Amino acid sequence: MFDNASSSYIIAGAGSVTLQADSGSTNLTVSQGAHEFQARVGVGANTTADVAGGAAITFTNTLSLNGNTLIKTGDGTLSINNNLDTGGSGSVQCQAGVCNGTGTIGGNLSNSAVVAPGNNGSLGAQLVPEPTSLYLLVIGLVLLVRRRRR
Repeated sequence: MFDNASSSYIIAGAGSVTLQADSGSTNLTVSQGAHEFQARVGVGANTTADVAGGAAITFTNTLSLNGNTLIKTGDGTLSINNNLDTGGSGSVQCQAGVCNGTGTIGGNLSNSAVVAPGNNGSLGAQLVPEPTSLYLLVIGLVLLVRRRRR
């Protein structure tokens, strides 16, 4: 459990961390504050990451699901800023709050919340229209210019 708003917990080192329960699924709870795994993390069982509103958990090194499911609940933020290796059949299910990051997903991402890929916090989010909208806009402008020329 991560429960400190005044100081961040940072799990770092050359080794790795495995999220594993003696039996059943694993729970990762972030009640308050912004915390970070800088070490590689492996998921040894299906895991629920409950991140409370205003809180955040960040994975800055490879996150390996090993075929398990990582379920994100709570109104807080889960960031994956490196490679996400699902292990084939594993997946991330973002059920609430925000899931974001600058990493590469090698598998499935299920979404019922906000997925914000890229580093939109420091660069400022930009809205990119879908290609169909852009195409219609260009056609409309061409027709408008032609009509004014007549």
